[in-house]
Amino acid sequence: MKRPLVLKVTVAGEAPERCVTALTVATAAVAAGTSLSLWLSGEATWLATGDPARDVVAEDSPSAMALIDGLIGKADIKVCSQCASRRGIQLGDLLRSIKIGGAATFVYEITQDHVQAVVY
Repeated sequence: MKRPLVLKVTVAGEAPERCVTALTVATAAVAAGTSLSLWLSGEATWLATGDPARDVVAEDSPSAMALIDGLIGKADIKVCSQCASRRGIQLGDLLRSIKIGGAATFVYEITQDHVQAVVY
């Protein structure tokens, strides 16, 4: 049995390679049949809005928003509640099926038995 993966992306345009690498790992995990909880925090929160002006591109990689679009419906995607609030982002601003989650939910997820947590 594969361990569930909780992957947190904390960067966007300020570190495009790290951002896109994290989302590529998320995509690979889902393709391999791994249960994935993807958290977008910090500047990565903007990616959940689908605003093309906020997209992140790194050479030789799909764009961040293309990767997120491919994960919708295949992964549990959440944005950090405080990060969303600080940016004026509300639930209605998010792409379909993306939720807002708080620190307690994140801690609950990463402290479950056999879970692997990775932060980019």
